[in-house]
Amino acid sequence: MKIVSGVHKIPGVRWSSAYLMDNVRLAVVDTGPPWSGGKVLWHIRSIGRNPADLDAILQTHSHPDHVSSAAGLARRTGARGYAHSLDARHRGESGEVLHYMAPLPFLERTLVDQTIEDRDVIPMLGGI
Repeated sequence: MKIVSGVHKIPGVRWSSAYLMDNVRLAVVDTGPPWSGGKVLWHIRSIGRNPADLDAILQTHSHPDHVSSAAGLARRTGARGYAHSLDARHRGESGEVLHYMAPLPFLERTLVDQTIEDRDVIPMLGGI
């Protein structure tokens, strides 16, 4: 569902909201619970774009209902993960950010390729 020019709310994501920013490249803001990755990919295709156009996964915070599909989307699209440094402070042995405190089998660790700080400008949609 298009909200404003270049911003879509991804339909079908439950318990959370996921947004697609549609510019030359694509970015998704939050990915939803573990089963939401397919909905994100479907929406990308529904607006006439290719999932390979997904360039960035922006993670607003580390709650599982917001980031649990990020790892799968990154694998399927090659998108880079971004998170605030305070959310990226818990790291696994291989440098992955822990987005949950308990080892639950259906929640996958999410790699953050770049941490961001307050007042950083991310070069998407003219800067966010």
